[in-house]
Amino acid sequence: MNRKINHIVIMAGMLMSMLACSDNWDDHYAMDATLDGTIWQAIKQNGDLSNFARVVEATGYDSRLAGSQMFTVFAPSNAQFTDHEADELIARYQAEKKMGKRETDNQVVRQFIQNHIALFNHSVASTTNDSITMMNGKYEVVTNNQFGQSAILSRNQFFTNGVLYVIDRPKQYFPNIYEYLSMDGQTDSLYHFLSSYNHYEFDAEESVAGDIVNGKTVYLDSVFHLTNP
Repeated sequence: MNRKINHIVIMAGMLMSMLACSDNWDDHYAMDATLDGTIWQAIKQNGDLSNFARVVEATGYDSRLAGSQMFTVFAPSNAQFTDHEADELIARYQAEKKMGKRETDNQVVRQFIQNHIALFNHSVASTTNDSITMMNGKYEVVTNNQFGQSAILSRNQFFTNGVLYVIDRPKQYFPNIYEYLSMDGQTDSLYHFLSSYNHYEFDAEESVAGDIVNGKTVYLDSVFHLTNP
């Protein structure tokens, strides 16, 4: 009799545990449900991200964020990213473009746009403490409430082509030694010597593949990165 009672108690405990797990998974999927539209549509429709949206649109990255490729975007809110700051970035981007700089070498693209976008989906949980690689190759630590030195105001907004976060301020860009030489007028001769060895390498992972023609992939959007051996 006692063995039968113990068996019933164990079975009841297992059932309660399964129900609790089911509730937790229901909460998980309800929280992480995919919303309608693309990341770009979400950014464009959020009035608090209008300054970030203007810079994204000016640099042509709106078409990427509206496409099928998966991205994670950390968008700074207007509270600490002003109209004036957005205007300055747009003017700088246009000036460098007129000088004939490649898109991937444009400082606004590399130091601002790609500094806030990563490839693929990256979600966070309460215990997350990890680093992700941004499009410009920089690594950044992400926790449940921090993206580098920026506070995360809104997290894990899943859309058809990725994840959107809202952060309280733009992410600071930290140049490497080579980039620092290009920004320091006293070392520009060394920079020009080193840059003479620059060359561009095609990045198939970041590029958007199209149809296969004559056995070769035709890319709709080809991405090249500047490298220096």
